[in-house]
Amino acid sequence: MIFNIVHTTAYEYSAPAIESFTELRVRPRQHHRQIVHRHVTEVTPRAALEEFTDYYDNTVECLSVPYRHKTLTVTSRSTVETLPHKDVLSGLDLSVSEAVRMNWPPVLQMRMNRPVKKFGILWEPLLKKKLYL
Repeated sequence: MIFNIVHTTAYEYSAPAIESFTELRVRPRQHHRQIVHRHVTEVTPRAALEEFTDYYDNTVECLSVPYRHKTLTVTSRSTVETLPHKDVLSGLDLSVSEAVRMNWPPVLQMRMNRPVKKFGILWEPLLKKKLYL
């Protein structure tokens, strides 16, 4: 499926701003389930954009408007295609509680084998049925 995404942020100041510095994280991420066909960032008033990749692998665009301005508008336009993917759980023949138990650390698994008393009630029958609180 192809999406055309437009995001606009507009600032209007009560008095002219002397200058503005901004970091933008609005570019969609490209990965195995998503293709970014096009991305454009428009800034009014005109400003040069520099970009880098941050620690979390986001593309960061930096802009600086080094002169007085009363408004600042930033528009991000992207065309993104999402790709079909297989449901990772479709091949599993497990209940949710079985899948959770498989991924719990051993300490929690040991605690699950003890009788649980909650609200003054011993929940032993639920534990025998493998229903956990």
